Amino acid sequence: MKKRSVLSGIILTIVIMVALLVVSESVSMIIEFVGEDVISPVASIVIDIGVLIITIVIAVFGLISHNKKIRAVTAKMNSYVERIAEGDVDWEVPEGEYKEYESFVKDMRKLLDSTRTQTMMANAMAKGDFTVESHVRGEKDVLGIALRDLVDENNTVLSEVQEASMSFTEGAKEVSAASQALAQGSTQ
Repeated sequence: MKKRSVLSGIILTIVIMVALLVVSESVSMIIEFVGEDVISPVASIVIDIGVLIITIVIAVFGLISHNKKIRAVTAKMNSYVERIAEGDVDWEVPEGEYKEYESFVKDMRKLLDSTRTQTMMANAMAKGDFTVESHVRGEKDVLGIALRDLVDENNTVLSEVQEASMSFTEGAKEVSAASQALAQGSTQ
């Protein structure tokens, strides 16, 4: 699908307006050249006013039309941002209709993907999986850094708990061996 361009529509409106103004000036020059006895000055003024009115109508119609297109696209973009702000990450950003918004769609997809990745990471951690790999999007990614630090801190705590548990197990084995030796000694 070939994408349209809002800018090209605005340029087309301006070209039509300029063409009509050139036609108006040309008619005025022809009237001057032919003379007043062929076309009256009143008719010349009426033609000029008519062309000017048509030019103004086309300009107003073109600007209103392009304004509606820009508002519709902006409203659509706002709805995408609102969905992400509400936490909805289970959707895909559709292709844009206009060329000027391709970079917005690309950036929106990138934001949605990275938010989805961090959401999956947080869900895994909520289920007790602290082996997840943290994804930090950049230096200013406060959420990504916080999740990474949370994973690192939990892994450190779990390692310390595991070491303490192993020490406790070793101590228990030593106590068991000592009590076995004591029991054996008391038997003898």
